[in-house]
Amino acid sequence: MIYVSSEKKMRGDFNVENDNVTMQTHMLNDGTTMYSWSDGTNHGFKMNLDALEAKQPPQNSQGMDLNQDVKFDCKSWTVDQSKFDVPAGVNFDEMPTLPPSANIPTSTDTKAVQQAMCNNLPEPSKSQCLAGLK
Repeated sequence: MIYVSSEKKMRGDFNVENDNVTMQTHMLNDGTTMYSWSDGTNHGFKMNLDALEAKQPPQNSQGMDLNQDVKFDCKSWTVDQSKFDVPAGVNFDEMPTLPPSANIPTSTDTKAVQQAMCNNLPEPSKSQCLAGLK
């Protein structure tokens, strides 16, 4: 489910299934900062959007196949500003700037990409990040 407001705010709540286990993950853009976290953990990441916009994607990055059919159902809604509140009880670390040697796969295997990103974090963030992916 994705919520969008006219104030350039956006929130996405996603169910990610891996090995028959479903985890709910979240992404929040409050107009200046992007936050991401998963249910069941009190740890997440944040990134200043100015820093994100300054980065150019790798030339060999792969994303969603734009030729693939995607189903979606858009509905108007009365904006609920609480959807864009940063959750209490979640500690957000700055998303680290990964060096070119970080070896992040460019595949569409989301779990492999997430694990590679976690592996580039310092401890204890690395362990917390990997635990959140299980």
